[in-house]
Amino acid sequence: MDRQANRRRLAVADRRAEIVAAAVRLLGRRTPEGLSLPEVAAEAGASRALVYHYFRDRKTLHSAA
Repeated sequence: MDRQANRRRLAVADRRAEIVAAAVRLLGRRTPEGLSLPEVAAEAGASRALVYHYFRDRKTLHSAA
């Protein structure tokens, strides 16, 4: 099974946690102002649309991280 098929099976809370963890990793390397949701999506192995589904903007994601 490919990686995308496995990712679709994650629970909502697990997927959200992966996105937050990716944001935390990126925040370790840059300032909050330098964080972009597309970069977080790439780091998490998720689509940009999925990141925007859970977090409406950078500020919301930063608050969760």
